[in-house]
Amino acid sequence: NYDPKKVSAPLVIGHPDNNQPAYGWVKSLQATPDGRLLMLAEQINPAFAQAVKNGQFKKRSASFHSPGAYSNPCPRGYYLRHVGWLGSMPPAINSLADVQFA
Repeated sequence: NYDPKKVSAPLVIGHPDNNQPAYGWVKSLQATPDGRLLMLAEQINPAFAQAVKNGQFKKRSASFHSPGAYSNPCPRGYYLRHVGWLGSMPPAINSLADVQFA
């Protein structure tokens, strides 16, 4: 359902209620046959990118709009709200591997 032409999901630190500030934007998402969700990001703040590369934000977590939610730009299904980059806080799904850059 993700379409950045409708609403772009920001890269944020933690899970802020207002999705601000944005340190980059999700350009596209791709689901793989083995159940992974791959993200291509753009317009990434260079200092933030370096902090991720340095290991300051090894973990990440995604927030989604629920189907039918008033704020959901595509109410027939889940829609990416933001990708939250976490410091030492583990994500709710603790089996996620650390970030890997292509």
